[in-house]
Amino acid sequence: MNELPLSVIFAWLPRLSERQRKCVESRHGLNGEMTSTRELAKQLKMTKSRVCQIYDSAIARIIDLKQIEDDPRNKQIRELTAALAAKEAECERLRERAAELELEVADLVSAADILSPPAKEQPT
Repeated sequence: MNELPLSVIFAWLPRLSERQRKCVESRHGLNGEMTSTRELAKQLKMTKSRVCQIYDSAIARIIDLKQIEDDPRNKQIRELTAALAAKEAECERLRERAAELELEVADLVSAADILSPPAKEQPT
């Protein structure tokens, strides 16, 4: 299997299962020390071949995740989603401002009612 740059592996570690993460971290020394497959198998109480299978599945998952992220269609979806979130935030700010203005208008109407003399009734 092709080796991925450590920066790519490190970026996708949080998306792996705990066992996958442990295998990848130990193999590449990302947890502070490199561990051999034999030592890791002993720690995890499994065979060396099972550790290799878990490692291979972790790398395959990272490759899949990276390909999904790099797909231009997904990039466009993320951009549109971000634009939509920005528009929704702007709408919310405008709703809040409209509510503030409604209160100000209500206050002005109340003040005008207090200051204006009562209307004289017209005789009929």
